[in-house]
Amino acid sequence: MAKLSVEAQHKLLHLKQEYIASFPEKVNQLQTCWQKLESKKFAVNEINALGTLLHKIAGSAGSHEIHDIHSAARSAEQICKSAELMGVEMCRFKTDLKSSYERLIELLQAPA
Repeated sequence: MAKLSVEAQHKLLHLKQEYIASFPEKVNQLQTCWQKLESKKFAVNEINALGTLLHKIAGSAGSHEIHDIHSAARSAEQICKSAELMGVEMCRFKTDLKSSYERLIELLQAPA
């Protein structure tokens, strides 16, 4: 792979810093989604909405090489997909999803 110019490296660093600065908004979005999910008793539409948000976070974190957030978001996304596709037992689903969700929130709120 070709080495990036100093200018390109600076641009990428700036983009990554902007992305990290967006973490509080991502936390708010996740919390709003989670509240809707709980209030609607884990309805399929709300599971799908959370899964979509998690997919976006996982992809953007991966693009910026923020591997712990990418991994946590991808894990929670997969739990949403398993519930959607296989109709997993709801009690275990809630426990697994809540654990993954809380881990992602913790990572997004950690100092950069």
